[in-house]
Amino acid sequence: MGRRSNKAIMELVDAYKWVHPDEDSSAERAAIAKALEGRKPRAAGGRFERRIAKDLRAALGEGWTVTRNQTDRQKGQDGRSAGEFTVEPPPCEHCGKTGDHDRDSYGVTGMMCHTTVRPVFPFCIECKDVAAFKLAHLWKSPVPGPLASTPKAEGFWAQAVRQAESVGKRPMLVWRDVESGTVLCAVQPRDPLCQHMSGYGYGYAAVLLQRTSLLVYRWQDVVKHAAEWV
Repeated sequence: MGRRSNKAIMELVDAYKWVHPDEDSSAERAAIAKALEGRKPRAAGGRFERRIAKDLRAALGEGWTVTRNQTDRQKGQDGRSAGEFTVEPPPCEHCGKTGDHDRDSYGVTGMMCHTTVRPVFPFCIECKDVAAFKLAHLWKSPVPGPLASTPKAEGFWAQAVRQAESVGKRPMLVWRDVESGTVLCAVQPRDPLCQHMSGYGYGYAAVLLQRTSLLVYRWQDVVKHAAEWV
């Protein structure tokens, strides 16, 4: 069931009461529960995405913007943004524009710009907050659970890779173990981020996901160095 507004839910309940006027309050509560089905996972996912966006804003620093993408933009249809967020650098200090632009352009400051390339956020981030994942999955080979694809469903990591490839960025999967509250971050072993993390001495888990290897770090260790990614 798709997400419904409170007004829509109450309309469903009123309709139920009209059709079943002799039902007791327990039946009414059951109707409300059915109407609410599907809202809790979506709400939890939204809260988790807002938390990750807040972490990124704090780590990237002043001027950077982190905007949550609407569902219709997460697949990279426009060729510019995909995944959960659109992350933009501060405006150019010379011309006030964002993104790459001509060296001789003038902007709101009236000054000529002498920088042709702006910082680019390198990752396409996919966020997941679902009860189906268990932290113990990481210590099994190959890793079971929703990280891996099955004949019936695309896995979390495959989704992250597909979205990243659509916009020419590097995939990053951020997800939470619901039971422990631990937030994890997975990247490809050849990703330059791994060299940075190794230099700082952070621990990681090397896992095998079907035919793909991943390095998994704690999100709190990764995001504190986000300003060094760009």
